[in-house]
Amino acid sequence: RGGEWTEEREVASKVLRRLWKVFKFRHRMSVEAILFATVPILKIEDGRGGLEADVSVATHGRDPFKGTNVMLSLLAFDDRIRALLLLVKGWVRQRNLGDAANGSFNAYGFSILSLYYLQSVSPPLLPRLVRADDDEGGLLFQDHEGWGSVSDRGRC
Repeated sequence: RGGEWTEEREVASKVLRRLWKVFKFRHRMSVEAILFATVPILKIEDGRGGLEADVSVATHGRDPFKGTNVMLSLLAFDDRIRALLLLVKGWVRQRNLGDAANGSFNAYGFSILSLYYLQSVSPPLLPRLVRADDDEGGLLFQDHEGWGSVSDRGRC
C-alpha cells in the first residue's frame, strides 16, 4: 500500500517500534503503529489529558526541521494562529477528514492550507516567508513596514 520499501522506511519503522514500547509501557499511552504506510507513523493518545499526536521519523530526503521552523515562525506573528490551527485540527477530526491513508490530507496538511489562506487573503493576515540568501539561511518576511527578519521578532 505504501509504495516502495526503502532502507529509510525500514530505519523509520525500527525507530517507531522502539518509541511504541516507550509510549505504551513507560508512559501508559494509547498507541497505534502504522508502519506500512507511505510515511510510517505512531498515533498516540494520552487518555488523561485527551492529547493526540502523530509521530513520524521519515524525512524522504528532506530537512525534517524546515517545515517545523516555518510553522513556528508563522505562529510567532499572532497568538491567535495557534488557536485557529487547533480549531481546524478539531474540525478535521470531528468530520473524519484527516485520513492520508485514504487519499485525504492529514491534520498537518489542513494546517498548511489554513496558513496559506491567511497569507492569500487581501489584505494578508500573515506574511509570506522567504529564505534569506545568506550563509545562515534565515527566514525573511515582508509586511506593510517592509522586509524584516523572522528572528528579529523575538519569539522564534
